[in-house]
Amino acid sequence: MGIVRLPAITDYWSNKRFLGHIDFKSVMSCRRFNAIMRAFMMNTFTPPRRPQNTPGLAAAAPPATEPAVAAPLAAALPPPPAARPPQPPADQRPVDQQPADQQPDNAGVPEDRLFKIRPVLDHIKHTCRQLYHPGQDICIDERMLRFKGRSGMKQHMPKKPIKWGLKLWVLATSWDPNFPLGAGYVVDFDVYLGSQEGATEEGLTSKVVIELLQPRNPDTPARSLGKGYHLYLDNYYSSKQLFEKLRDIHIYAAGTIRRLRRGFPPQLKGKLFAGQHRGAWRWTRDGQCLYVVWKDSVDCALLTTIHAGTYDGNTVERRSKANGGAVKEVPAPPVIPDYNKKMGGVDLFDQMNSFYAVLRKVFCWPMVYLFNFLETATTNSYILYRSCSDNKISHKDFILKLVEELVAGLSASNKYQAQRTGGRPGNITAAPDYMRPMYHMPAWMLKTCSGRQCIVCRLRENRRTCIYSCCVDCGIFLCFTGQRNCFKVYHQYSMLAKQCRLEVSRLRRERPEDSIFIYREELM
Repeated sequence: MGIVRLPAITDYWSNKRFLGHIDFKSVMSCRRFNAIMRAFMMNTFTPPRRPQNTPGLAAAAPPATEPAVAAPLAAALPPPPAARPPQPPADQRPVDQQPADQQPDNAGVPEDRLFKIRPVLDHIKHTCRQLYHPGQDICIDERMLRFKGRSGMKQHMPKKPIKWGLKLWVLATSWDPNFPLGAGYVVDFDVYLGSQEGATEEGLTSKVVIELLQPRNPDTPARSLGKGYHLYLDNYYSSKQLFEKLRDIHIYAAGTIRRLRRGFPPQLKGKLFAGQHRGAWRWTRDGQCLYVVWKDSVDCALLTTIHAGTYDGNTVERRSKANGGAVKEVPAPPVIPDYNKKMGGVDLFDQMNSFYAVLRKVFCWPMVYLFNFLETATTNSYILYRSCSDNKISHKDFILKLVEELVAGLSASNKYQAQRTGGRPGNITAAPDYMRPMYHMPAWMLKTCSGRQCIVCRLRENRRTCIYSCCVDCGIFLCFTGQRNCFKVYHQYSMLAKQCRLEVSRLRRERPEDSIFIYREELM
């Protein structure tokens, strides 16, 4: 469905002229596909829910004692103990104060908001890390999955092409001159679960970057990437504190940075290049971190622990409005061309997915992640195949070949199954392919011979017409004129064809001299 795009899912099984596809019909019916999509689950385990406190409910009062019995008992019993303060019912107490036999199984365990997709999510992440070890240059960026349904994880980002959707943190490979075909491979990703109480943006992004590089979840069988990588980030993640943490684990980073970040040098704030041409730049060093501000159409601030502050003749191409849009070379610090080339790994992956996207409009957020898992597995497989094989193949041809191999057995077994369009079953059903008119050709008798009778007219209308057309493969005479086309009617409906064959067999047994037979020498 990513290559053959139709307006609705049901159009793939349509019988209209410009809609429908025979390969979809041969694999499964539309009703079965919809039933699978409605009942599809990635995790059959449902964690027990914690009991919710229901305010406003008071404890049930004890039954009143009869007055005749209460008086003697009160005189015989000892005085009651001191009154205790009123206690809430057991089901309204906090989870840790409830009786041990009434506490849920997951008491004290944080709730997993992704339990519906957890098995498939862990499998995809583990497989992406195990099948390919990236080169030196990697990048981290966010992705948006289009979704407008109900979910606490839904995000609104008005400056993104997809403004409403679910967000992913993605670690992907960057462009490498020694291995250019491996760019865009998704090494790992994580799901954004929504805002967390007490967490700042700077702390959240640092945590995301560290966990993508070195997973700490003991339940996830993922391994750390190692040391010596060059990581490229945008200004949403970059900070001095994060780059120092990465330096401690021997991972070097570079990326744009916001001037309002904590620790940004004050001498690089404000207007630095008043009256200067494009290409001017200033830098300062704070320990192992190098801050660079470069004048482009706007001032660009960058932070790096990879590059040096010296100028080595690097230039970038820019268009000049003064010269009518002519391209000219503009001097730039070393971090600028490297950042432009090696930051687009996630964007390249998004671009490859957008050509043959399988995501459809759904109202259930697990299905959005399911479609994303399929796209990730397909695109990563294509990148691996392209980088490891000498056979040059396009992305589209790779997907078609993959689908053909997956449905080869299903298509062969259901090739001649009749396709129904829904509704109540009738007496006349569609015939299989070998009974269609394309597999049979009409023939005509010589006019010198006597005419024969049409078996369809004889059965349906009890008419006995003199005709000269017949079907040689079936061995019976059928009308094939501009006024009547019994040839098509006979081959289109299997029940009618069965009745006609039974009638022909009966006539041949009872009256072999009847004019229902075909004589080969009489054909034209």
